Amino acid sequence: MIWLIASGHTPEQAEHLAAERTALADAPSPSLDAFARAQNRMWDEIAGDAPDAWTATMQTAAATWHRHRSGRVTS
Repeated sequence: MIWLIASGHTPEQAEHLAAERTALADAPSPSLDAFARAQNRMWDEIAGDAPDAWTATMQTAAATWHRHRSGRVTS
């Protein structure tokens, strides 16, 4: 997911594209929320205090997806 976002897709576009080709379509929303949170934490840890350009891009993409998922309203 974050590769798609890092490549310029919005989180909505990335989720739509991924759902067409992976098990994402069947994944429960809380599971995707948890995965986005884990990706965000992982890339924050990898990036540390002085990330290189590629790592910073991935960190930003992970944060973008996490914000998107954490802002969702579940019923």
